[in-house]
Amino acid sequence: MFTDPDVAVATNAAFGFSRPEIEKRLGDITVEYTAAIDALLLAAKAPSTSDLNPPLSSDAIFARSFGALADADGRAAAAGWRCTLPALVSVDAEARMAGVAAKRALKDVFLDTYMREDVFCFLMAESNEFDDAVAREGSSDGSATEEEPADGDGGQ
Repeated sequence: MFTDPDVAVATNAAFGFSRPEIEKRLGDITVEYTAAIDALLLAAKAPSTSDLNPPLSSDAIFARSFGALADADGRAAAAGWRCTLPALVSVDAEARMAGVAAKRALKDVFLDTYMREDVFCFLMAESNEFDDAVAREGSSDGSATEEEPADGDGGQ
């Protein structure tokens, strides 16, 4: 391992590779991610104005649900590098151990989110609405498949 003390100190300082900084960042990521998921679920529970507005397109349904969830996951994962990279590169043993713990903690945050019953119910409802929108869009643009002729030869 490269052990130039000046480079090691500069690297740890530049990236915030200390145990307290890693733990603080991990806490911030967890709070922000959980808040984003909770806001997504809260928005889904808001009163519907479907009687006043036309049905949403499949693209709009995907963006508000699966897309929004993927964005929250992506932001948390992207922010997590500062917590997990020290496990691989820090010269500080405490920072390396904190980085390993952060990897586990982030994995658990994602796992716990996808094990939540309210998240599961939300995704199932959105999936059903998305499927309905795709079917509606297919039938309205004429791209829906026609049934086979009764003779079963496919018109040949």
